[in-house]
Amino acid sequence: MPYNTPAPNFALLAAFDARDWAGVDVVSYNATNISLPSYAVGSGVYEDGLYFLNGRGVGDTAPGRAMGTFSEALSSLATFGSSWSVSLTSADRIKITSDVIFSVSPVDDDVLGLGTQTAVVDGANYSVTASADWVRGIYAGQRYQFTGASTFTAFREQSNRSWPAQDVISGLRTRGSADLDDLSPTDCLEELMRDQGLIEARIILNDQGHVEIWSMNSGAFAWLDTSFRDRLGFSGNETPVAQGSTASDYVERLTADYPMPGAVFPSRPYQNHHYTVDSVTEARRKIGGGYTANLIGTYTTSALSFDLDALLDQRDLYRHFTDAFVPYAPNGERVNFYQGWGDSRRSLRSALVTSSQAAYDLIYTSEDNGDQGRLRCSIVTAAYDLAFGNLKRRVPVQMRLEHL
Repeated sequence: MPYNTPAPNFALLAAFDARDWAGVDVVSYNATNISLPSYAVGSGVYEDGLYFLNGRGVGDTAPGRAMGTFSEALSSLATFGSSWSVSLTSADRIKITSDVIFSVSPVDDDVLGLGTQTAVVDGANYSVTASADWVRGIYAGQRYQFTGASTFTAFREQSNRSWPAQDVISGLRTRGSADLDDLSPTDCLEELMRDQGLIEARIILNDQGHVEIWSMNSGAFAWLDTSFRDRLGFSGNETPVAQGSTASDYVERLTADYPMPGAVFPSRPYQNHHYTVDSVTEARRKIGGGYTANLIGTYTTSALSFDLDALLDQRDLYRHFTDAFVPYAPNGERVNFYQGWGDSRRSLRSALVTSSQAAYDLIYTSEDNGDQGRLRCSIVTAAYDLAFGNLKRRVPVQMRLEHL
């Protein structure tokens, strides 16, 4: 089984309404003012923060904009072979295919689970399939060495800059691929910065729920709208941190001081998660006994219980929950429940795996019969009693999330 962690950390992400900044210059990047689109009627509300930040994928490798997907990064760096691809198998393992024999080994942490091995014959090509699971969480530009007719390292750009991806799945997905989750290929913030600034940028939501903006250098990026800055959790007091040591591999990471409003990332796994089902009908008793009914619908709801971090805990999320989550996720609004943070795919129950739907692909994961992956929901909780004991930590929270 992939991952095989019974109690992963989870996250809740509300929808992101960007209409307040429609047509507004929100940041400056590479001496260019970056504006959000002038949204048409019915658009401008993103399903959640990840759709707005990076569209659950990476951009192409146009001039000045680096790396692209894992396949593009590998192909651009390869010093032998003419065909390279990185894909995901139906068993949820990374597979690398080439038209020439090669061996691969990790240079940094083995986040792709490849290990050290030599490709085997795969039809008319050669391939390596990962011997272990890929690591859930942020992909931070870890490198692998490929050896064949010559030796090279991937997956980075030619200048060796360590651009991140939201997770391994996002690193495999190209924005604009028109798949089921490709909802923001041109209007997510990362793509707007890349297209208008004509230079590489990456924007991710890290494992603590803080936005990170990766840019070429601090002089290339600046805030133009403070309300937009605040909506992403930045204070304006942040200092960029250099990644890389030379002019060629230099890149900077700016991490928000505060968690992103509309997102909750508790430090512990949830306490309980079970389903309730409502069968809504119009039922009437018949004169001769028995009933007749007209089914309106069946509705599945997640009953979720977890402990919220507070003042004396690992990180204080108490007022963040009351002031920066609930207002963005009121009763009836959209919320995405990431049952295991670090895997952005949708949840799929095992009975839906068919000859045309693999158990694992770039959209779905059927791990644990749907108990992993993202649940697309509407929140159906109107009030919270955030009581705590003698110590202000581990505050019990209960909520209900109706599945879409």
